[in-house]
Amino acid sequence: MDTPGYKLFDYTGCFVEQTEITGCSYATDENGAVFHRQAVEYMKYKYGISYVEKMIGEVQTAKENGLFTKDFSAERNENHGKIEEAEREGIETGEVDENGNPIKKEVEIDNPADSMNQTRAKGILLFVTETEEVISSQCVNLSEYVSHNKPETRGSGLAARDKVSFAEDLLFDVYILEKCGNYRNPKKTGALQYQAEYILAGKNHDTDNLKAVVHRLLFLREVSNCVYLFSDAAKVTEAAGLATSICSAAGVPALIEPVKLTLLFAWGYAEAIYDVKQLLAGGRVPLMKTAATWHYSLSGMLAAEAEQVAEDCVELPTGGLTYEEYLRLFLAVSQKDNKIYRMMDVAEMDVRKNSGFKEFHMSNCVDLLVMEACVGSRYGYYRQLKRTYRYVS
Repeated sequence: MDTPGYKLFDYTGCFVEQTEITGCSYATDENGAVFHRQAVEYMKYKYGISYVEKMIGEVQTAKENGLFTKDFSAERNENHGKIEEAEREGIETGEVDENGNPIKKEVEIDNPADSMNQTRAKGILLFVTETEEVISSQCVNLSEYVSHNKPETRGSGLAARDKVSFAEDLLFDVYILEKCGNYRNPKKTGALQYQAEYILAGKNHDTDNLKAVVHRLLFLREVSNCVYLFSDAAKVTEAAGLATSICSAAGVPALIEPVKLTLLFAWGYAEAIYDVKQLLAGGRVPLMKTAATWHYSLSGMLAAEAEQVAEDCVELPTGGLTYEEYLRLFLAVSQKDNKIYRMMDVAEMDVRKNSGFKEFHMSNCVDLLVMEACVGSRYGYYRQLKRTYRYVS
């Protein structure tokens, strides 16, 4: 409306002659690098990069002690094989029969480590969780989600933005644990309740993901415990003393070393069952144990079956890492593309639970737009304008 006494006049005479979107980045571009970068920027704004210093130390400690790479199974099986061979074929007495053949005597070793080692073939999940009923049975059809479709890069990707560093990627792991449910804190409204376990294991069923993570956790704890045991001279001596008694009674002193090792491996395994039970119950377990944080005596371990070991969890340790922090440790060494794609799966699962979003796809989420416009004036001037719009923290 004109103001009385005044006449409006367009002094610029500007008009838009042409507009064009010249650049665009989608969340799934570059195998999800755009989504990854955005999540990291959010976490950097929330916590700062110094937040991960402790995590870097934990990962380094785990790597230095071989917790992700060591596998004692070959050595354990080799020693067990030596004992089985002696029991099956007997041992030479140093005498010969009338035909000149060596005389062997039967060997029967009462190895108290056998009962513990036999539990390795059993399912571990019910040993370390309270009851089967508390475990989620939810499942999804993974073919419906982005990790099983992997769309090609449609836009400009990171558009010259730096890729994520190792320290920044640890912030992404924190992001995962903040946004996702897990066994200790399940996402009751999610398509999967154990979302962090899904990101680690990639299976379509909560129970299968939990089993995979529990086995991985048990393996890491067993490696950690055995590394400590073999470094503790007092415990090695104790195991050697018991092995000497066992082998002397059986008349096979040559088997003292293999029997000692089976005792140490069984000891580390029993302690690992205890550790995992503690973690799933909400307790803490040190990444690397000491004499002060070790739970089972050798005699105490040998007196218990695996089920009893799992139930003997009365006092929760006050120091060490929680179950969620062990998940974070596993995330830190997980294959990055799998981790990113599965986190995008979880985002799709969660958003699609909302009314009106059944067809939500991460591949349609825009992170960045570059727009150009040609603006003219009736006075004969023209200017090219370029604007970039993106999500920032």
